[in-house]
Amino acid sequence: MKKTTPWAKIKSEYLQGCTPKELAAKYKLTPKRISDKANKEKWTAQRAEISEKIREKAEDKVNRITNIALERLEGILESPFIKTTDLINAIGKALEISGLKNENHKINIEDVIIKDDIDG
Repeated sequence: MKKTTPWAKIKSEYLQGCTPKELAAKYKLTPKRISDKANKEKWTAQRAEISEKIREKAEDKVNRITNIALERLEGILESPFIKTTDLINAIGKALEISGLKNENHKINIEDVIIKDDIDG
């Protein structure tokens, strides 16, 4: 009896990121045979579409979380009862979250604070 190749499983694993070499070892096929089928049936394009959708969803989630964090920090910054150290920490966190503070663009937090804002 001839064994059938589980192409649906192979395609599913390929779309999830497995390489033809990995799949070939697992299913006792050649990487070329898997690559040929993937190219013929445009699996690579499907995998790219899936990756893009995942990237977009992750980016949207990061943006939503970032906005929530920045809104909460803004509330702290606007509080009339904030201490100078809390103000400096909140500004630092806001800069980190917003992406304005990174390895290539160092910002001295104390330079961001206007002295009149601290002294009240």
